[in-house]
Amino acid sequence: MLAYLAAALPACTSAAARLAAVQCALRTDSGGRVLLSGGIARSMRLGHLPVIWEELEQAAWLRPVSSPQGARRFDLLDPAVLTQLPGRRARAQAADWALRQTCRATVRRQRAVTRLVALQVAAHTDDQGRGSIEVAHLTRTAGLSSVAVATLLDRLATAGALGRWRLDTATDEICWASGAGAGWGGVVG
Repeated sequence: MLAYLAAALPACTSAAARLAAVQCALRTDSGGRVLLSGGIARSMRLGHLPVIWEELEQAAWLRPVSSPQGARRFDLLDPAVLTQLPGRRARAQAADWALRQTCRATVRRQRAVTRLVALQVAAHTDDQGRGSIEVAHLTRTAGLSSVAVATLLDRLATAGALGRWRLDTATDEICWASGAGAGWGGVVG
């Protein structure tokens, strides 16, 4: 889903809007409609920022529609989003998993861009807490410059969400080992 959003959204799309788009895309129904309850919006720690929804609307990715009190309802405008998704149950599980990754104690108070990188790290971490991702893939899917990546990974390490990391210059991959407190064991990206 993160790779799909990297292609579907403009490169200048903010990290906060990308995090919101992940939840919208994973929670959409078969008709391209999504309803985000107030609880989900609060959990994302983004729902109070109307600029996020305006940014996705200006990108012609979604359109707000009337919604019940305390919720947000949208029509997703890119028909390709429906081809990216498995069945409804798997989408719901993925949406819950993504939300939990960005709400972990080690990252929930971080800026949206740091939480987006934390989600990328979690999606590419194996059962032993090790993982890797190409720098180009991370920068494209998170809408970052390669210079910002090192700072954000250091921030995750300082927060305890990531053990240690390094850049493998031979493969241009970032490799890491999650700390015991990272809580990402068992997640396969």
